[in-house]
Amino acid sequence: TILSMDPQVLLLDEPTTGLDEATKHRLQDILLDLDIAYAIVCHEWDFLNHVTQDLLAMQDGRIIHSGKTNEFVHTHTHAHISGQVPHTHD
Repeated sequence: TILSMDPQVLLLDEPTTGLDEATKHRLQDILLDLDIAYAIVCHEWDFLNHVTQDLLAMQDGRIIHSGKTNEFVHTHTHAHISGQVPHTHD
């Protein structure tokens, strides 16, 4: 609905709260296809790693990182022996 209003920027506060994995991936795809700026407040590192290039991280009211997302967020993909299902986590 908001995108139909042709905004210049999106401000998203915890956009993944309550979403199942399929809907999170759909939201990721939508954000990555947008040609507008967006700012996200979120505690889900994997999501931020997929949809942002720059990150401002805070802890106890202080900035602890200001720069590229991939310099702060460490993720890797692997498969567990039981199931061989690839996934990412931090």
